[in-house]
Formats: sequence, C-alpha cells, structure tokens
Amino acid sequence: MTFGDKIKKMRGENNLTQDDLAEKVFVTRTAISKWETNAGYPSIECLKLLSKVFSVSLDDLVSNEYIQVQQNIENRKIRNQTLFAVFGYLFLVGIIATWTYIGYIIEMELEHILMIKIVGSIAMLCIVCAVFLFQGKGAWLIAGYNTMSKEQKTKYNAKALCRAVGTFLLFLALVLPVICIGALLDLDVLIYIAIGVLFVIILFFAFYVNTSKRFRS
Repeated sequence: MTFGDKIKKMRGENNLTQDDLAEKVFVTRTAISKWETNAGYPSIECLKLLSKVFSVSLDDLVSNEYIQVQQNIENRKIRNQTLFAVFGYLFLVGIIATWTYIGYIIEMELEHILMIKIVGSIAMLCIVCAVFLFQGKGAWLIAGYNTMSKEQKTKYNAKALCRAVGTFLLFLALVLPVICIGALLDLDVLIYIAIGVLFVIILFFAFYVNTSKRFRS
C-alpha cells in the first residue's frame, strides 16, 4: 500500500473529506489531493499532525527511511538559510569597516562615523539572532509569544514562528544599512524608499503570521 493509499484509507475511516483533513493539518485541499495520488509528500511537521489526527504512529504512516529523507531536506533548508545569514553578516562587517576607514581618511564628521557603527551593530545583531532562530530555537525572543501561557503556546508551531521571525530580522538587517547610506549621502529619496520597503515588510509579516495556518499546531 502506497503512502497516498494509506492517507485516503485513514481519511475515509475517520469520515473526513479532503477539506476537513486539510483544515486539521493546516494545508490546502490541493495538498491533500497530491498526497493521496502520490504526486506530493508532506513535511515532517505535517506528518506529525497527520499521525495525531488519525491517532496512529509515524511508523504506521511512513517508513523510517522516508522520515529521514524529509528531515534531511528540512536540515538542508536550514543550513542554506544559515549560510546566507552568515555571508550577510560578513558582508555587513566589511561594509562597516570600509565606511569607517573611508570616514577617517576623508575626515567624515564624528556623528556620521558613530551612526555607521550603531546601525551596523544593530544590523549585525539582527543577523546573529536570525541565525539562531533559523535553527527553530529561541522562541522566547519573540514578543507576544514569550508572554503567552503554556496552554496558549501549544496552539502554535514554535519552530515555524522562529524561522519566520529569523527571515524578518534578516530583511531588517539588509534595509537598515540602506537608510544609513541615504543619510550619509543626503539622499532623501533613498531613505524614503528604504523606510517604505521596511513598512511593507512589517505589515506583510504581521498579516502573514496572524493569518497563515502553518504557524498553528
């Protein structure tokens, strides 16, 4: 029996439609359809939800080999995100060092050099936090989530939240230096564009986290 046949059989035994099951595991009906026809396969998180919905073990759903393959895929994604953040960190360090050096050579005003260091330090702190959050750890850093009761926290997927916040911090780390450069070069247009982009990112992030089903457990 294929994985798709198992899902279809268990769904029928529990008197669930594809829409019902999709709602319980926080995916679309199309995703359920793909699983049942073996045109696609769920992530580890979805497998755990499926095992909970059907009251079966992961071994009853899939083989250990499949679980390991999916885990390797997710680990690869995390590794790629981490490498990107690390390269971003090194790039920012280089930019800050270069601007500071140039500032001393051309006798840039002290407050401008100080601004470069402060903005750069904040951006680098964002990247360091992002790397930590990409590992699915550090939920205690997330405002709002860290003040919830244990019962409320069980309703959320902490790892998914951590990775989403990590991505947001990475974008923030990229936008902040642009605002700094705009201020140094007296380019108001660049500052307004960067602030506008930052505002859009914040709005999108807030909407996405509060409406997406992937952050529910």
